[in-house]
Amino acid sequence: MAKRRQKSDKQLSPVLQGMRTALIATILFLVYSYSTQALEINLDKPLDPQRQETALRALRALARPDFFTYNEEIRTMDVSIIMPCGDEIVGTQATNGERVATLRPNCASTTQDVLVLTGTGFRPRTSGLLRWHPPGDAPTRALTSFRTDGDGNFEVEFTMSDIRESDEPQRIEIEEKWQTGISGLSDASIITIEKITETVLLALVATTVGTILAVPLSFIAARNLMENVGMPLAALMAGLIAFPIAYLLTSQVMGWLLTLMATLYANFLVGVVVLVVLLVLIGLIVRFALLAPDNDTPTTSESVVHYAGLLVAVLALMLALAALSFVALDIGTWLEANLGIFAFVGGFIVLMAEFIAVLAPFFVGLLLGLTAMSVASRYGQEAVLKLETMPARILTVVLTGMGTAVVVYGLGSFLDWLYVFDEPIFWTVYPAVIGGILAAVGSFFVQPKRLTPVGFTAYTIVRGILNVIRSVEPLVYVIIFAVWVG
Repeated sequence: MAKRRQKSDKQLSPVLQGMRTALIATILFLVYSYSTQALEINLDKPLDPQRQETALRALRALARPDFFTYNEEIRTMDVSIIMPCGDEIVGTQATNGERVATLRPNCASTTQDVLVLTGTGFRPRTSGLLRWHPPGDAPTRALTSFRTDGDGNFEVEFTMSDIRESDEPQRIEIEEKWQTGISGLSDASIITIEKITETVLLALVATTVGTILAVPLSFIAARNLMENVGMPLAALMAGLIAFPIAYLLTSQVMGWLLTLMATLYANFLVGVVVLVVLLVLIGLIVRFALLAPDNDTPTTSESVVHYAGLLVAVLALMLALAALSFVALDIGTWLEANLGIFAFVGGFIVLMAEFIAVLAPFFVGLLLGLTAMSVASRYGQEAVLKLETMPARILTVVLTGMGTAVVVYGLGSFLDWLYVFDEPIFWTVYPAVIGGILAAVGSFFVQPKRLTPVGFTAYTIVRGILNVIRSVEPLVYVIIFAVWVG
């Protein structure tokens, strides 16, 4: 062992180290070279002058963000222009207070004639616009823009966009515009704040929902917790049989109770009375029928009363949930109409009431289905462990066949709902029967009391799904990069 450790710790010779480094560098060079070819990365588009000009305008716009709106002051004066030019071409000058504007020449015969406008005495460091007023009812046209220097002077060259001949001189309006103070937030700022608020609130809701989903998933995805969880095959199959039966039954009953409450619900007061009566009934049942008796071995009559009370309490709770949705809907509607700026509180209550009405059958069915699955698995495990080997094997065969048939039938029904097959029996009944028979035959050779690694199997499946979801994020970044460079 000592010799092996010394040999492994021995450094490579400088020549071998250099060869290894060169080999790694060559491989990396080839990989990146092929990557640029596969992604078609080149500098033709980034070096295109038009693209560079567009990028420059975008950068300059980003450097001057539109946060606020400003009060603006506008000052104008006119200078005349003749179209077309006469025999004598001269300049023209206009004065307005300290402002003096000189146009050279004062006429234009074609759109190629270059005109020069010089201004003095204007407001320093102020942007402006030259606007031409054609004769008649033609709309005004912007000719060019200018900006004065620190002394209020400017000089700008321009051409006319069109020639409109007239006997009378036409006018070019010189407009100065400057900001005098902040008047409020700009539309861009308001929209940005609204979207930021929406994003934060969306993140809050998504985090809340994600946390609710993450709590059970965190236990399932914890290997140290799930690795040692197991149960006999018969117990697992008993749970798989009980879940769909309980889910379909309770979700259907919840839908009927919602319909019944919609028929019985006359007004808000009636709904409140029904809700209170149901809650009192549930409390009485829990107090007198569901609490464990004093003796450890209840009699048959006590067991009957216990389970009957449990059934009535569950039905009363489901009906109370239906009544709560209608009562909450009335409360939310009233608050939404009377709370003014806090009307969103009523809107939230209305939304929650609608969620209850729409999702109650699913969640009630899911909750009671999981409960039935747990109870059936427990009783199945107790039965298998109490029986002798052969009776336990027979029970395992029966439950495995039935459980496999239920699972296969459920998968086939889902596929039929998704794809609407012409002959759904070939996707539901036949596969369920065949799969159930094969599973039953195979389970005969399994030790009935051997624990099936349910926990580790669930951990492996959930962990695999989570790893796939997590791997999507780098893929998205790769797609964005490919689009950007392409």
